[in-house]
Amino acid sequence: VCPALSVPAGIEVIRRFGENRSFLCILNHLPDPVSVDLKEFCGTDLLTGQTLEGHVPLESYGVRILEM
Repeated sequence: VCPALSVPAGIEVIRRFGENRSFLCILNHLPDPVSVDLKEFCGTDLLTGQTLEGHVPLESYGVRILEM
């Protein structure tokens, strides 16, 4: 099994697949904000409605759920 993204310790990335779409969940377990490079991934953050690509900020203990 390959990780969906290469991220530092304290950041969790989970990828899930549905019939017609997939999701990328990024969780920051750290007390500090971080930036995560999505590499080739892009999608809509289901919590904010923002389209995300490239380097994405993640607040302390923050969560991003991307629909791709």
